Amino acid sequence: MQLFERVKALAKAKEKSANALAQKLNIPQTTFNGYLKESRQNNLWEILPNILELYPDVSRDWLYFGDGDMLLQNEKASPENIRELKNKIQELEQELSEANRLNRQLTTKLLIEGTADKDLGGIANG
Repeated sequence: MQLFERVKALAKAKEKSANALAQKLNIPQTTFNGYLKESRQNNLWEILPNILELYPDVSRDWLYFGDGDMLLQNEKASPENIRELKNKIQELEQELSEANRLNRQLTTKLLIEGTADKDLGGIANG
């Protein structure tokens, strides 16, 4: 199934028509309907992130590549799953904070030693 066909199928499943999807995406209906043709389907690539934002239950792999099912498997959000996800987010935020701290230290060290210009080819200066 080509991209334009997947978007048509999504429009039918989620909104009952391509015109309704065009309206939700704030794209003129005639323009959007033109994109739903094989010859103009490349125009759809830039709006795929907006479609995924509108419909978080749509599989990115299906929309972009035609792999798998249209809809993600619906897992119920149990309190345990929510706790696990919050813990994972907290861990990742700590890792990111540490990485940022180390990055600042290394950048400062490079600038103080004056090696940034030589080693990075002037990238540090902008």
